[in-house]
Amino acid sequence: MGVDAPSESLVPLLAELGGHARGDGWTLPDADELQLARLLSTLRNLGLPLAGAPHGWPPAEIFADLRERGLVAGTFLEITWTSPDQHQTVER
Repeated sequence: MGVDAPSESLVPLLAELGGHARGDGWTLPDADELQLARLLSTLRNLGLPLAGAPHGWPPAEIFADLRERGLVAGTFLEITWTSPDQHQTVER
């Protein structure tokens, strides 16, 4: 899973979560279901939107699935793009 262009204030936390810098973002380590639930909850609690997409299984859908199964709780922001320069963010 990746975090694109995080603010400099997030870099220490991403490193603490086991992330590695890559280009203009960070890659977070593969995780089991419980680790993934904690990771996504941490990112959500920081106010970061979770990517959604018209296909595949993006972080927003993973969070929604984990929520349905009681492994995470609460709403989150989902970000989707309609073009490279245009996006929308909705609360789910």
